[in-house]
Amino acid sequence: MKKQVPTKLQAEKQRKRLIHEEVEKLDVLGQESEKKAKKWIIEEAKTSEQKEKEAGAAAMDILWTHKRERYTYRKLLLTKLYSLLTEMDWPSIYEYGVWFDGKGVMASIKDKFGKIHKRAFIPSYDPKYDLNACYRFSVWSEDILDLSEGRLNVPTKNGGGIWLPSKPKT
Repeated sequence: MKKQVPTKLQAEKQRKRLIHEEVEKLDVLGQESEKKAKKWIIEEAKTSEQKEKEAGAAAMDILWTHKRERYTYRKLLLTKLYSLLTEMDWPSIYEYGVWFDGKGVMASIKDKFGKIHKRAFIPSYDPKYDLNACYRFSVWSEDILDLSEGRLNVPTKNGGGIWLPSKPKT
């Protein structure tokens, strides 16, 4: 069965309806009275949180189904990590990449000073741990961006600043 393609008129009506809904939402959420907007802000936060949970669950399900297919699993991990990196607002000066080097998943960021930051992890083929590693890498890349842009303090003895992985004990 073929998917029914909407006509130009139907597409235009749908677009206008979505625009109207978004304008209404902005009117409600952008009120000067915090008391009136509180209910709608909480509702909007719940819906966005629900969408994030559903997206995370979908990613986990996909990884679980391809757990035994190593090539596909690694490709899905790379896609997830790359999508997490592209969600951030990178200035055009920065360069970043994600690849599999034969041992593990690599991520590299070239900041505006030309310094290259690299990290890698070996997939455990357990989606719970591998997705967590992808999320940790996205936090790390955001910290690199903030540090380069001067929005983050340099690490101190007492903590604070950018999170760095602990060095292996020799």
